[in-house]
Amino acid sequence: DAPGHGFLDGTQVGRLVTDLGFNLRTAEDQNKLVDQLNEARAAAAECGTAAGFKVDFWVVVQLLRGIYRRDDKQTMDKVTRAAEQSRFKAQEVADFQGIFMDWYERDHSIFSDPQTPASERSDPKEADEVTALSKTSLLRLLRSVGLKVESRDRERLNNKISE
Repeated sequence: DAPGHGFLDGTQVGRLVTDLGFNLRTAEDQNKLVDQLNEARAAAAECGTAAGFKVDFWVVVQLLRGIYRRDDKQTMDKVTRAAEQSRFKAQEVADFQGIFMDWYERDHSIFSDPQTPASERSDPKEADEVTALSKTSLLRLLRSVGLKVESRDRERLNNKISE
């Protein structure tokens, strides 16, 4: 809120959402945001904190709650589909998520640690946005759980990663 009025305009809301890491690239994404903004206004009104059609702090709180709830549901749906396709049990999926997050944290702490020799660092360009491992760290993770990645398998893995 640059002018200090306590309200955001549509452009500022869009910038806030993208700054938080959510995509608004397509018209569909933008339309979903407008729908969620309307739902946030209604939720704020139910709480007695609405400011009409203006976007104040409480509307932003409701908007972010809705966005994060939707994002969490999409993530859980992806995990559920992956577990079904791989025929993993729920505990196996949870275990692998823990292993993955440990490697993710290790991978990203190496990028930021100036004490780590360059030869031991993974290339940060290899890692995608949000929570992705570099190819190097993915191979290390697979070896750490006892999988041997042959050169032909490595090529197939690289192709899958590129998809």
